[in-house]
Amino acid sequence: MSIVRPPLLLVEREFSKMNDPHVERLRYRIVFDDSVDYDNASDVVEEMPECRMLVSAGTVTFEMKKHFPTVDEARTIVEEYLGRWEVLIGLECGPNELTFSYQDADVIDRAPSPDDKRAVMSGRVALAVALTLDPKIHVSRKRRGYPSRPNRFSRSLDVETMYHRYMAFKQGREPLTSMAYMCLTVAEASAGSRREAAERYQIRPDVLSKLGEFSSARGSPLEVRKAPKSGNYLSLTSKERNWIEAVIKALIGRVGEWAYDPEATLDELTMDDFPELS
Repeated sequence: MSIVRPPLLLVEREFSKMNDPHVERLRYRIVFDDSVDYDNASDVVEEMPECRMLVSAGTVTFEMKKHFPTVDEARTIVEEYLGRWEVLIGLECGPNELTFSYQDADVIDRAPSPDDKRAVMSGRVALAVALTLDPKIHVSRKRRGYPSRPNRFSRSLDVETMYHRYMAFKQGREPLTSMAYMCLTVAEASAGSRREAAERYQIRPDVLSKLGEFSSARGSPLEVRKAPKSGNYLSLTSKERNWIEAVIKALIGRVGEWAYDPEATLDELTMDDFPELS
């Protein structure tokens, strides 16, 4: 995950002196990539069993509904959610468009001693954000707003593996074809076969077959997985590359949706749901 976890030993020692500490809220700063801004994006409110999330003015605040006696316990719950959101942000917007950096916590003593003046405390940490001077096209997200939240999405081990490879491709550390082939085989292995993967994740078999063809038999000599028997390499067109990436993003999403609820009814994805190839 991209969430910064600075040491809080001194703050936690102070919290430990409370009779009945309770974490009221956690705050995270949103670190935006310098190519994008959400300056005028609408606020977001999300209700969850453990907490209420408010996204506003570059800050994500979690108001805890359940009792958490330590900041670390509260952060574990919150950052599991932010980790799932991070995957959807990466798929929807690209790597590191926005990440989350822990800022501070409000902790109260629910049973303070009569002479104790530490009834409410806020643990704060300094933040350091690395800046880049590389020129980039700047994009405003005013109309679209913040990315989709992970309401019915789990960051399972399969999702983690596939997303890690997708991120490597987006960051120029892995060819498109090897990334796509790995993601396809992870989905197939988790379901048992390609046919069972199509059924489990509700993706038409011809989509997965085409993905298998493109990712194993197509590409330049530097990226193709299998050398052609004829010796003639058939490079991927730009449309085919866009198609592969779109299918991989959808596949990762479906694996996460199934992991969240294997009994959920999913709309079948067909070739018509992806960019045209011709």
